[in-house]
Amino acid sequence: MFQTLKDLFSSKKKPSDTTNFQEEKVEKLDVGKVIGDNDTFDYNSIFYLGYGNKRLNCTTVNMDRILELIKNAILDYPLLARTIMNITGKVSKQDFYFVGDDKNKVLLVAEEFNKILKSSNYSSELFLKDCFNNFVKYSNLFLVPFRNEKKQIERIRIFQNQGWTVHKKIGTGFCEEFIFKTGEIGTEKTWPTYKNKIDVFHYTFNRESDEIFALPIWCSVIDFLKKYNTLIDNSLVSYRDQSLVRTIYEIGISKNGSKINVSPITYNTIKNLLETTDSDLITDTPVNANLIKKNFTSPDKLLEVLEGQIVAGLFTSKNQLGISSAGRQDSEVQDENTKLIAENFSSTLQHFLNQSIIKEICKKHFGDYEGENEIKLNFYQDFNIQERIEKHAVFLFQGGVIDLDEARKICIRNEEINKEKTFFRLYQQTEMNGSVENTNNPKNQHVPTGTGTTKKTKKDQRR
Repeated sequence: MFQTLKDLFSSKKKPSDTTNFQEEKVEKLDVGKVIGDNDTFDYNSIFYLGYGNKRLNCTTVNMDRILELIKNAILDYPLLARTIMNITGKVSKQDFYFVGDDKNKVLLVAEEFNKILKSSNYSSELFLKDCFNNFVKYSNLFLVPFRNEKKQIERIRIFQNQGWTVHKKIGTGFCEEFIFKTGEIGTEKTWPTYKNKIDVFHYTFNRESDEIFALPIWCSVIDFLKKYNTLIDNSLVSYRDQSLVRTIYEIGISKNGSKINVSPITYNTIKNLLETTDSDLITDTPVNANLIKKNFTSPDKLLEVLEGQIVAGLFTSKNQLGISSAGRQDSEVQDENTKLIAENFSSTLQHFLNQSIIKEICKKHFGDYEGENEIKLNFYQDFNIQERIEKHAVFLFQGGVIDLDEARKICIRNEEINKEKTFFRLYQQTEMNGSVENTNNPKNQHVPTGTGTTKKTKKDQRR
């Protein structure tokens, strides 16, 4: 398996220069002017990250430890797994479309992009689902392009997040080259290098300027999930233990506390009978019985505090986590928080796709990525949001602020339209403009003037 991965990522088969090279070079020079010369990292030391700042090492050198933390948390904490599934489900079902000034160029870019996906054994739905699975869980996504002799993208492959290590970097926020660790510790030749933005596209979500790998947004809530689960487990143990009851028998002591002397023979006889039989005992010796059991106090207040912190950290609501129930209106309000983070994931991935794959397609066919040659991929909005946008466009159109073409553009509709078949033109036709009498409110024959739709009164009925 490792040999297959080595062959798949063999640096001999990869071009070292593409249309993105000049842009990557300019970005590197800009960062270098501020920070200084680039730094080659000692890749053998990535396995000894016990020293220094662990967060700095994980976000600027190798993020495998963070990935392992997130993977274990998803398995251990159902609330985190459910939240990730909710957000992934919301964003991955979105469809996309292309926009641009030239309709023919838009169609050409769309066909080329779909051709690349098809050559990569992806459908558009599967491609987006795999992208968002990595993006939502780990806030990082590695996309490897495979190019032809002309250095043009033929196929793309979404690859694993584990194994990528910074080889050359400028400061702590710009990576020039990655190495992909495919096996055990070995020589540099064992690990091929990949130029960032050329041999591999690295997409990040919520990355800070001093980071190369984005810190997954779930890291801040894992500690609260751990406390929550621990508290729940301890509460269940205490609740179960309260059913355990112990009885202490005091032989020779009455209920009022008075004591009498009991012979050893009598004591042993009563003791043996209490231990070996469940039947009632009759004796002239006083025996006092005391029941002992554990008291259970429900930690509702503490759980409520932790739930609030968890809900805030997971960008969700108690209703979506199954902790509480809510009506339809409350559910829609609580769902807004999840929609917000889902839209952020969509807009971020949309930006990276446009600045990498879509840009290269445009440069391949048009020579540059400016003006009418700038074609963009956009995700459709959530239905509720799109409905508001369309209603607002209709309101502006009716108010004379925009024309029909502008309104259709806002509604993401084809600008070419047969205006003779719009509702208003058809409504003006005789066959569609006939009045229909309302049977529940018939025309009042007793009213000679007015609208003729006033209901009969009791006075009219007596006439």
